[in-house]
Amino acid sequence: AYASATYTNQSCGIEILRSSDFGETWGEPRSIYTGRMWEPSFIRLPSGEIQLLFTDSHEVAVSSSTVVSRPCVSLLRSFDKGETWQEKEACTYEDAEVLSRIVDAEGTYDGMPVGKCLSQGGGIAYACESYGYDRTPWIVYSSVEKNWKYDDFDFATGGPEGRRWLLHKDFVGYAPYLEVLPSGDVIVQSNGKYKGVNGLWTFIGDENAKNFSYASTPYSGWWGSIAYIGNDEVISTANAEYKKGSIAYM
Repeated sequence: AYASATYTNQSCGIEILRSSDFGETWGEPRSIYTGRMWEPSFIRLPSGEIQLLFTDSHEVAVSSSTVVSRPCVSLLRSFDKGETWQEKEACTYEDAEVLSRIVDAEGTYDGMPVGKCLSQGGGIAYACESYGYDRTPWIVYSSVEKNWKYDDFDFATGGPEGRRWLLHKDFVGYAPYLEVLPSGDVIVQSNGKYKGVNGLWTFIGDENAKNFSYASTPYSGWWGSIAYIGNDEVISTANAEYKKGSIAYM
């Protein structure tokens, strides 16, 4: 739907709401970004910088009557607790920093990014899908020092070795969600097929967001999220089929 002519770079965007009482009440929504996009998420760095990652599909390709989105993962930065982004009160797709995309003959891919700072200053990483591409999802990495200031993520092969790698060789999935545990281990939840079996799968990786294993599936579903809630417990949410409709599972 986001690739149709109905949704334009002028009619799409991002709004944020602010709470100063831990989510009890919220202020009015404020537009901070204009451009065709979806699936935004935040990363907060120890420095206080807030990074807003999202699926950036401001580029489209038109073939006959078909409009095809060409998504990539892009970034906005705030250094004043979300008051301004890219040093503006509101910005557009022209201000966004492209972080990653896969390029092939059919178009470009990468989207649905969710990231965290890794433990012990080990860097920044996000999980993303490459919808329409046969290798997915990916982990994309930056050192804290470089802070995504690379110029070679736009690769036909998916990116330079060492800063981009597959979540798991036996898994093909979409809509990944990444969380860092107090131990430093990284967990990723994603819907897809693990060794040919459909499910909403979770994987546990090391503190470098590598070597994912311990595949388990809490239930069948898609477009989920997972979060650490204390006492060695995580909570998982997702959409799931229920009779003729869908229901949010937890």
